[in-house]
Amino acid sequence: METKKVTIPADKAYGPRREEMVQEVPKDKLPQDQELQAGMQLVAQGPHGALPVTIKEVKDDGSAVLDFNHPLAGQDLTFELELVEIK
Repeated sequence: METKKVTIPADKAYGPRREEMVQEVPKDKLPQDQELQAGMQLVAQGPHGALPVTIKEVKDDGSAVLDFNHPLAGQDLTFELELVEIK
């Protein structure tokens, strides 16, 4: 049995966090069928398909600050691999 730890730096994984991907969205562009809270994840439809979006803040006027960065953007990814069997 063999184990190995592999780290993928953020720029080779989901890339750096980009502040321009954090935007305030008006209330009328948000789902009306649920109570929005900071930390919730929504799915937006982009030109290339579904895009996970995290609510950073809900404003008093009903608008929300949304983070369109991938949840793992800006993070190094570390994997611990274990070879269990070769067939």
